[in-house]
Amino acid sequence: MPPLVVSGLLTLENITAEATVTVTHDPATYDPLDWPPRQTVQKVIGGGPGTGTVRQTRGKFLSDIVIHVNTGPTQWWNKDLVQTILGWTQTPDATYRLSDSEGNAFIVAIDDFHPVPVYGLEGLYTASLELGVLGIEALLGQPYTGN
Repeated sequence: MPPLVVSGLLTLENITAEATVTVTHDPATYDPLDWPPRQTVQKVIGGGPGTGTVRQTRGKFLSDIVIHVNTGPTQWWNKDLVQTILGWTQTPDATYRLSDSEGNAFIVAIDDFHPVPVYGLEGLYTASLELGVLGIEALLGQPYTGN
């Protein structure tokens, strides 16, 4: 089965079931590079050299990445797309490949999916999709070899 395209921008492929969907409208929110470092910042008396803080940085880890895809108030998903993703959320331990037009490719799990019917427009939904990153195949068009 071809991948599910969540717009011309996003394709979500069910690796477990070998199915794909495409999103038909560009999402209002899609931020795949929001990758916070694992760190702590402590305010201390006397502090570090002239700063009053001690910063401990441990780097970046895949398990810290969560990709949010949101439709926005007027960028609706159709009923078939919503039903497909809802069905996928029922499969335990399923993995998916999320790819985009920027050359990013992630292996993800669906952490949360929340579709909301659009009042007065039958078969259309706003939705939020939260994807936990399990692996990175490519980042900005380049093969990814990090942790």
